Amino acid sequence: MYMSITLYLSDKRTVLVGQPPQIAHIKAPAAALIMALDHEQPNGLLLAPLSPLRAWPDSGPVAVCFLDVLGHDWHTLNRILNGTQQWYVSAIEPLFTLIRHAWQTRADANTLFRSFEQCMRDLAERHPVPFAVDERVVATLLRIRNEIDHNAPASELAQAVGLSEAHLSQCFKKQTGVALRRYRLWHRVFRTAVAVQQGTSITVAAAMAGFTDSAHFAHTFHSLFGFAPSRLFASLCQPVSRVTASQELNAELHWASYPAVHHKAK
Repeated sequence: MYMSITLYLSDKRTVLVGQPPQIAHIKAPAAALIMALDHEQPNGLLLAPLSPLRAWPDSGPVAVCFLDVLGHDWHTLNRILNGTQQWYVSAIEPLFTLIRHAWQTRADANTLFRSFEQCMRDLAERHPVPFAVDERVVATLLRIRNEIDHNAPASELAQAVGLSEAHLSQCFKKQTGVALRRYRLWHRVFRTAVAVQQGTSITVAAAMAGFTDSAHFAHTFHSLFGFAPSRLFASLCQPVSRVTASQELNAELHWASYPAVHHKAK
């Protein structure tokens, strides 16, 4: 029996809501906000990238919000939660209400992500955090996104931004919390999911995103999410599960940052 679940996709954030299957031990592929949706008040976890996750915070439906790769969301939420992982903080309630409403009404992706962006901007204005964006990392991320069919070696990416391979790896991990290779895999899974949502078969979509075959994609998906992609994609023809991608949130918004804290890292 398939779970009832919706996967929302945008260039900046990814949100999974519903009743996912049980998971084994995984490491979060990106900073993530995980909320139990059966509660009337916010209850869940804030995970840094690569944090271990052995079980969902509740046996009922959950929301798994993978946050922006550059770290704006993570630093803002971590400041609000005072560095604690499990929480109830009233400041988070607007975000919880938004996600819970999307789950209850099956909101479209554009509506969800416009509201999510505004919620995070409001929180960042009320709880400002000194934050630097390394433009060399941004350039590298943009190239990975724009050249999904070209697996440029790390040495080539580093040369393009005037760094050694080791220095780029260090800067990338510091900015995003994950290794360059792991981000590439995460983005390829994202691109595959978008293509499937648009009607492409999993086999073709995986190849377009740079996976050697569908088995490679399935293994990567499982390592990131903790369950097989067939548990989601095989049931898209049924009303209980779906993938929906925002058509509005483009690369310009994905790399948008809050002017008060954005500057080139030294």
